[in-house]
This record gives sequence, structure tokens and C-alpha cells, in this order.
Amino acid sequence: MKMILLLVTAVVRLVYPDPSLQDSVKTGQVKYEYGEPANAMQQNIHDRLQALQTLERLSEFLSPLRLPRPLTLKVQGCNGQVNAHYWRDQVTVCYEYFDFLLKVAPQMPTPEGLTRFQALAGMTADVFLHETGHAVFDMLEIPFMGREEDAADEFSAYVQLRRSKADARHLILGVAYLGSKQAQQEMASMDQQADVQELPEQSYYKVH
Repeated sequence: MKMILLLVTAVVRLVYPDPSLQDSVKTGQVKYEYGEPANAMQQNIHDRLQALQTLERLSEFLSPLRLPRPLTLKVQGCNGQVNAHYWRDQVTVCYEYFDFLLKVAPQMPTPEGLTRFQALAGMTADVFLHETGHAVFDMLEIPFMGREEDAADEFSAYVQLRRSKADARHLILGVAYLGSKQAQQEMASMDQQADVQELPEQSYYKVH
């Protein structure tokens, strides 16, 4: 029930924003930027993302969002940190995060029929949509129940499930694959258990 209320609230606020924001919100506010690579690994990922027009496609896909100010989707180097975050109207995904995804993506199709390309597409879409969820909650001042990280996960899943049945299945399987691999590889520390980010096992359970 909480998830349903959250999604209903989010959809209503996206279509009918706060009256105080009514005059300022508009579509076509999602921009993008490819950060300058700092080494060969980053250059390779930078070139692959540009060749696939990853940010261009995401920006176009998210263009119907009615936002009060521009939101920038950016990829950049993060000094070796595998990370992604939203801050001050910018969604940032590190080149190091994409390097991590390339390393964990399946070389051969999974038992569910998920290919390497499909897994990478699902994991990439999810990280950007998750962080965009944070941006939407912030920029449109949308209230949410429970943890913000859970709300951002539900936002991402909802948007992915709005695709065609086949596309949605591949995207969600990609997210589930990542959660499964992380859960298998990591033993949660006390700090991780107390962190605002949920454990990989929890992410896997929600979408599997």
C-alpha cells in the first residue's frame, strides 16, 4: 500500500505540481554533459557512451518531466570512487561506476535469457533513473514516506515498467542481475547495515 501511495503521489505531482511552482515548471529541462576523461579507462568508457548516445537518449526520454529549472545528467571521473549521486540539480554517474558495471555484466546470456548488452542497458538506466528520482523529489518538493533511497528505487522501477513489456522485462532483469552479483560478492559490514543505502540483497529482493 505504501508503494502504491508513493507512486500515485509522484505521478500526480509530476502532472499537477505544487501551485507555487505552476508558473515555473516546463518540459525539456533535462540537459546532459560528458565530463573530460582523466585516463585511458575513462576515455574508453567516455567514447563508448558517446557512440551509443547514452546521455542524449536519456535526456530525450526524460524530457516530458515538468521541472522548475534545468536538470543535468553528467558522467565524469570521480578519483577512483565507484559512485553515483544527485546534488544541486545535477545527476552524476562516475566513469568508475561504468567500469564496475562492465566487469560484473554477464559474458554469456543468463538462464533468464538476459544478454550482456541488455544487462548493461538495464543497470545504466536504473542508476540514472534512481538519481533522477532524487532530483524530482527535490525540485518538485514531493513528500515521500519512509526512506528516500527506497522512494528513488520505486521511481526508477515505475518508469522502467512503463516501457513495453519486453523492454521492461530486460531492464528489470538487468537491475536484478546487478543486485544478485553484489549480494554474492559482498559481505555487509556494520557500517553498510547502518547506511541510508539499502543492501544489495534488499535491492535484488525488491525487483526479482
